[in-house]
Amino acid sequence: MTNGEILERQQGDSVMDRPYLEASIEDLEKIVKENVNNRTILAKIREELGFRTTRRAKQLRREVDAVLRGEVPRPPKPPRPDRPDDQLSLIG
Repeated sequence: MTNGEILERQQGDSVMDRPYLEASIEDLEKIVKENVNNRTILAKIREELGFRTTRRAKQLRREVDAVLRGEVPRPPKPPRPDRPDDQLSLIG
């Protein structure tokens, strides 16, 4: 099921109680990644994950919960770029 099909199902005339029922865990992971700032979609996915029992689904639910609570871990800091004063030892 593609993201477009899932969104169509959500936006159709008869909105299902579980719009992500037929979505695979891979689909859900991708949708979460693409909609990390869309609390409405994340809440619907969180609800769907409540019906799933696999380790992967439970992990994704924890991640969605963290995003919704604003507790998303920060990515690691990138290395500091070289500055001219860092390179004085090279000419000496």
